[in-house]
Amino acid sequence: MFSRPLLASLLACVLVRCSAVQSDCAAFDASCDPLGNVLYFNPICAVYYSEVSHPSRWSQVQAEMQRQAIKGNYGAPSAATFGTAPGTAAYVGGVLAPNGKIYAIPHNATVFAVIDPNTNTVSTFGTAPGSTAWAGGVLAPNGRIYGIPFSSTTVVEIDPVTNTTVTFGALSAAGNKWSGGVLASDGLIYAFPTNESTILVINPETRSVSTTGSLTGYGSAVLAPQGRIYGIAATAPAYAAFDPFSSTTSTFGTAGGNAFLGAALAPNGSIYALPFTSATYAEIDPALNSVSTFGAAPGGSDWTSGVLAPDGKIYGIPGNATTYNYIDPDTRVATTFGAAPGPADRWQSGILAPNGKIYGIPYNSLTYLEIDPRANGSFCGALLQSAYLNKF
Repeated sequence: MFSRPLLASLLACVLVRCSAVQSDCAAFDASCDPLGNVLYFNPICAVYYSEVSHPSRWSQVQAEMQRQAIKGNYGAPSAATFGTAPGTAAYVGGVLAPNGKIYAIPHNATVFAVIDPNTNTVSTFGTAPGSTAWAGGVLAPNGRIYGIPFSSTTVVEIDPVTNTTVTFGALSAAGNKWSGGVLASDGLIYAFPTNESTILVINPETRSVSTTGSLTGYGSAVLAPQGRIYGIAATAPAYAAFDPFSSTTSTFGTAGGNAFLGAALAPNGSIYALPFTSATYAEIDPALNSVSTFGAAPGGSDWTSGVLAPDGKIYGIPGNATTYNYIDPDTRVATTFGAAPGPADRWQSGILAPNGKIYGIPYNSLTYLEIDPRANGSFCGALLQSAYLNKF
């Protein structure tokens, strides 16, 4: 027979674990000892995903990222391909939905694609216009996904519950407008310009669009702990920092020549850009608005984006690179592994799934990509779906 104190302790543990599950946090984020005493409960996992990225919560996010990273790996990373894709600039970017599936954003593809990480299967639905329509997407607080207009004159809204889409907005018919977007803590989506001269602002609640700022030449954007959004310089001569609270933009550093396309936020609060044509990697320090370079890369349209895994490392998605790679932000050392098959410009961006694996979105590749970091740790749903991780 259990004593009353022991029963109370066991009940407390069960209640915490139940609360964690009901708050979209995996049960392992509330852990107990054999006597039922609660050893750890991460409050960030009890927050709605769109609130995780508020600057006031960064210390909790950082603590969780670091807690998972120190668990290390149970083996060397591996990569595999699966499924079939149409090729020819099919998709650019993917978004993890609350249902645990990844939605690929159509570029030249004429259908929307859904990756089920539990089964490594791909299904399609709806119709898309092709013609380099959208590039990248963002999960909004309403649970819907918004595709960023590249050549399309409209924003596309994807409902993962019904697998239906609607479009809205009336934008220029010019190509190469915006690429990738970020959900800010004000609930609006900001897309940095590729050939356009302004930042696109999408309001998911009103299905309206507007523009702000004056800049061009960026491949994607990353949300920093301070709430600012950093533009990753592609053809732009400098990096950009946009403050959604004041709608002000500043630039710093030097870049250009399609040096970088994608980047990821690390547990240390810095942003790491993967080389596209650059011969080095780049580290952006949002606290100082400074950039430094390190390492060596082939410099031939190598990696299109980076994805933070629970082991604390950032994994590159191969474009023309013939190998996979990862950056260790603590040592600023880049390591390559495996052999990346397929044609040039293989995959465009990657997304971390609840199973801890990273899924590459096919551009010219005829298959989908799965990278397994073999991390011992894992991220809860709120963090996975947050603007820090769920973006291109």
